[in-house]
Amino acid sequence: MAAPEPPPRGAAIFVAVFEYSVLLVGPAIAWMVYGQELNLAQMLGIDLIVLAGSTLALRSSKGA
Repeated sequence: MAAPEPPPRGAAIFVAVFEYSVLLVGPAIAWMVYGQELNLAQMLGIDLIVLAGSTLALRSSKGA
């Protein structure tokens, strides 16, 4: 039996972008549609996600 072919290089990166975008879009929709307010911990978490994503994007563009 042959081993399964590995996924294309970088596939996990593309999936991670969508996974983390849920953490940003979900609270935004909850705020717009339901009026749910974010607390300080949630806002700091969103800031960390945006900072990490920006850092990764900048580092990968310099290496490419």
